[in-house]
Amino acid sequence: MMYQSNTTIEILQRFQNKVLRSIVNDPRYVPNTILHTHLQIPTVKTEITNFSTKYREKLITHPNELIPALIEEGPRRLKLCKPTELTTRGS
Repeated sequence: MMYQSNTTIEILQRFQNKVLRSIVNDPRYVPNTILHTHLQIPTVKTEITNFSTKYREKLITHPNELIPALIEEGPRRLKLCKPTELTTRGS
């Protein structure tokens, strides 16, 4: 199962911002929120939240009765989030 940390998401977001900025040749003083709004491209965190929500809904409604058990909590050693928890965690 793939886990995502906040730092990994932030690195991906910075890369997306740099690529979008270079594609449209925007100066650095234009805020990233305006860049994303004008280009109508969601942020990395928004996309992760959307995919996580869809994934969770598919798990809940899956015909195999063993699949919804994947959502249940188990013991943890790291502070990383599961894909199903990405919508409920703090920023």
